[in-house]
Amino acid sequence: MKTFLSLVFLFGITVQMHAQVNDSLKLLSDEVRVVDYAWDPDASYRLKSVQYGISLEEDQLSVDIRTMDIYLHDNAASDTTRSGMRYKASLADIGKITFVNELRTPRYGDPFYDTSIEVEAVGDEELFDMIYDDGTVRNTWHIPIRVYKHSDSLIFQQMANLLNRHILPDGNRRAATCKEDKRHEWSGKLIEAIDNEHVEVPISLNGKACQEKDIHRLVLEYLKEQNLRGLLGYVVIDESNELQTIWTEQNNFHHLQKAGGDSTPGMRVMMAEIGTMTDEQLGQIRSILSAQEWTAGKCNGEPVRSYVDIAIKNQAYKRPVDEE
Repeated sequence: MKTFLSLVFLFGITVQMHAQVNDSLKLLSDEVRVVDYAWDPDASYRLKSVQYGISLEEDQLSVDIRTMDIYLHDNAASDTTRSGMRYKASLADIGKITFVNELRTPRYGDPFYDTSIEVEAVGDEELFDMIYDDGTVRNTWHIPIRVYKHSDSLIFQQMANLLNRHILPDGNRRAATCKEDKRHEWSGKLIEAIDNEHVEVPISLNGKACQEKDIHRLVLEYLKEQNLRGLLGYVVIDESNELQTIWTEQNNFHHLQKAGGDSTPGMRVMMAEIGTMTDEQLGQIRSILSAQEWTAGKCNGEPVRSYVDIAIKNQAYKRPVDEE
């Protein structure tokens, strides 16, 4: 009986906390409703009006985004379209909630801020539901909550902080499989290591669980100094707790350029987006990271060859004059 009463009490606290968070989310969402239209930075001929609905429903995060677009034409009347998208995510499946606020400097057009709340699933698995207006449901690993009025960015940052404090996504992990990956999933490179998401005890960096933001802090000054766009790749830690390999797509593109081979349109777009990196630059980043204290992930109490993905942007990147 005592156990039952304790469970009822804990359930009551959870419901009360959800209600308090929902009240705060509704107040913030009402403040950022784009009633007066805003320019869509992705399309200079389009205006958007947006209504956001973000709430907690029992053990789920619910996100409902309603938009009305006005398309402007030079020699014809404007068109208006309405659309909506709903997302459902179990709180236990949320691996990361990030507030992004980046200044974009496109080759053509005016600079603009790319601002959003990004909700990502544990292990980038397609664990969330994406629900279209016609009722079609698809799985996704990602919930983007785009900000169209930069003046509202502080309010969205408050929403992201509120969700992070309540959901605590850093504590969510999938059950460890300890299964070794022969090849890295998206690069296709031979890796023969276990993903940090699939070990029982995660990789440790300088005495605490390794997180991308910690690697970011370590390499940020060098990225700024060299004016590199960022890092996209992975780091492998061997059973002896040493950094064995660091691979980046930027360095891969550098070698493709040197070889003079043909590149696909998709590769050229990605190269323009993430940049390149010389062997010397990669070597310096390796030196910075190798100097840190690493501990390999563990399975069955033993250290195993394990790896962690990295996707880091240098927000201070300045486009060279010859690219203007």
